[in-house]
Amino acid sequence: MSLNIPLTPELEQSLRQKFGTSLEREAREIIALAWFAQGRISSPQVASLLELSLEDAQQFLQDRAASTPSSTRQLSVTCEKCEAQDAARERIASKMPSREEWQKIIKKSREAGAAEKQQQLEDTEMNS
Repeated sequence: MSLNIPLTPELEQSLRQKFGTSLEREAREIIALAWFAQGRISSPQVASLLELSLEDAQQFLQDRAASTPSSTRQLSVTCEKCEAQDAARERIASKMPSREEWQKIIKKSREAGAAEKQQQLEDTEMNS
């Protein structure tokens, strides 16, 4: 399965300026981190999503201080670990667009698609 997120050319350019030429890779990493932090996927699934070995995926998660899923946490988590995990979640969440930003992205994408369809109709009518 592949995931396709329609972007307007302007939005894509803006995101590429922020994230560089590896926009697709950055998006996959953000998704992997967010899902892992939420306990939705395991580290082997992170490895699969990012096309890494399990060892490299675990290092990736460790480098980004990603929290482990709650289902595998031990009950004796210290306060320091909780604070570190909260900080990691905040770092991950800060990279994610807000709900309002996603709504704007979707609206711009739909508007661009509608404008393109209108232009195609006009071109077709002119050629008829």
